Amino acid sequence: MTATITGTENYAGASKYKEFEILKANNTVSISIPNNWVYGDVTAVTVSGLQESPTITYKYSIDSGVTYTSDTPKDVDTYMVKATSSATDNYNITSATESFNITGKVLTPTIVVSTFTKTYDGIKAYSGDIVVAANYTLVGLETDDTVTLNFGTVEFNSIESA
Repeated sequence: MTATITGTENYAGASKYKEFEILKANNTVSISIPNNWVYGDVTAVTVSGLQESPTITYKYSIDSGVTYTSDTPKDVDTYMVKATSSATDNYNITSATESFNITGKVLTPTIVVSTFTKTYDGIKAYSGDIVVAANYTLVGLETDDTVTLNFGTVEFNSIESA
């Protein structure tokens, strides 16, 4: 840069050249994660506060930041996300981390036993085999997940006679 002062009647003009460097600033990354990330939800981690629209990469850790992977977590557990912004012409590479939980999803079972009889023997409970003729549903089950239904003990609350 050259600074120049124009001469006047009483002063001679002058100029001075000086080199200087403008250093890159550090960008600021703020991570936002929804508080209610539930198993099976497609949830996005977002960042804010960045200047000049750098490229953002996300890495996830299940071991408190010891190791990271680019695979978005989906199972119930506690995780850490690391968001890293690329360098731009005026800003350095910057990163931030944040912990979050993926909680379990509630399944709502509906079971209909179509035909079942028990001969009265003075006992309400029955623990034998019951055939459920494919009349059950599980609302909330994710694709590719499987659940084993254990029907347990049936208890009769009323007696009907034929």
